[in-house]
Amino acid sequence: MYGITLFTLLVVALGVVQPKNLCPLDWAEFKGECLFFAKDGRSWIDAQRDCRSRGAYLASDDNPDKHNFMRQVMSALKTFNIDGFYLGSDDFAFEGTWRWMETGFPVSSFTAWGSGMPQGEDGHNCMKFSWEDNEAVWVDEDCNQRRHYICEKQAIDFRNNTQIIGR
Repeated sequence: MYGITLFTLLVVALGVVQPKNLCPLDWAEFKGECLFFAKDGRSWIDAQRDCRSRGAYLASDDNPDKHNFMRQVMSALKTFNIDGFYLGSDDFAFEGTWRWMETGFPVSSFTAWGSGMPQGEDGHNCMKFSWEDNEAVWVDEDCNQRRHYICEKQAIDFRNNTQIIGR
């Protein structure tokens, strides 16, 4: 066991095997996607604009694994009073028909709406990841509210500047 550990350390130290930098500094990597949890607050439109300036979109919360990952990060940030994050879904085009900005696909196979959500009010057209009791849920929010937000983009091997596909 000692020999294998020492060999591994030597290989890494000599640069034969280098860890990959899949995401920029301050971004979290999850299964080939990079997620940025913004600490500042912006309106939903300004948050989307900031994500686009970073080569990303407001994040899609489209499967249980990703939802749980984002929930864990949000739980840690909640201890620093960083709470309530815009996601990349809205129902601007048709009230009650929620779509992911990144793909244009409807929110359908996986959902995490809080109780009584979405409200179906004209003024609440943007999706926010929030807390209901101890569970991370979606709520429809007034898009002009200043909230934290999550950006998402595909992971890239920054040493070779190539996209990571199918991870």
